[in-house]
Amino acid sequence: RSTIQIVVFDSNTDDKQNVLIDQFLDIYNSTKAGFNQTSTVAVNLNLIGSRSKNPTSLRFSLSVYCDPQYYGSDCSVKCVPTNKCDGHHTCDHQGSKVCLSGWRGTDCTEQVPGSDVDCSVYTDKTEFSSSDWVGMYSCDNKQHSYPFFLNATKPKDSLTIAATVSFSNFTVQVYGTYSSWSKALAFQVDTSLAYEGHNLTQISLETREISTSGMIGQLSLYKADGGKLTCIVDPLSLEKAYFDGCDFKVKCVRYGKSKENYYCCCNDGTIGTSCTQSTMHSISTTKINAQTSNTTSDLPQRTTKPYANIIHIKQTTIALNTRTTREGHYTGTSGTYT
Repeated sequence: RSTIQIVVFDSNTDDKQNVLIDQFLDIYNSTKAGFNQTSTVAVNLNLIGSRSKNPTSLRFSLSVYCDPQYYGSDCSVKCVPTNKCDGHHTCDHQGSKVCLSGWRGTDCTEQVPGSDVDCSVYTDKTEFSSSDWVGMYSCDNKQHSYPFFLNATKPKDSLTIAATVSFSNFTVQVYGTYSSWSKALAFQVDTSLAYEGHNLTQISLETREISTSGMIGQLSLYKADGGKLTCIVDPLSLEKAYFDGCDFKVKCVRYGKSKENYYCCCNDGTIGTSCTQSTMHSISTTKINAQTSNTTSDLPQRTTKPYANIIHIKQTTIALNTRTTREGHYTGTSGTYT
């Protein structure tokens, strides 16, 4: 809601004094503001002055739209696009956050495992990254599938990979190797477990990466009588990968394809390749995906902007003053029209 007050003076007098000729006063009510200048539709107004004889007429167009970074019918929703440690999003026309590619969550701060911003994913990768995987398994062509969990850890400066495998009601520690050429893991361990009436002597697990966030595999359960149960593990989805560039202590963000193209979001608010000595990096904007979430509200901001198309006025000075309903936020326009 805005008050439109226009005062008309005649300055073409002998004593060079402004003489009050006419004045306009109107209340403009806008039920909905546009989110920017191009999204709103102008309203044509025709005002008649208060002078009783030959009143002045004024016709003009007026539109109402929110200040930058404010949205909603009353401009009460604030959304600021960002691609920094505290968020990775842009804003749609309603002020909802739209997460950049590789990010999800209410504030777009949660990485999508295996995406381009995941620090464990890079083109020149030859080693296996410690990671957690979840999936389903089924044995001997049975129709039912059951949860399967794999937590694989590669100790530093070691070729052996240790893993915890969880299936059925069992959790087994296994050991194996990783082939960078075939992107395959191979684990094996001797055991004396009893599984569904069978006494097991050995468990082996072979998996192969089919993407940066997916694996397929086969779980083999060797029985004491010489038989074997074959279980298909498909699919396995990456739940979390661990990249030691930030010492596993803070969030790590990848901004390029090479291994060194990453930065750490340090607790002191700086970014760098480590948090012991922060070095600022430029961050390129990534593509947008379709994930949206609601934003938080902030103080409304609204701009009322007149576009004047004035007729029937000659040798007069027109002063247009507009005021929004939000305290401390004003917009004014004045000019001379002949």
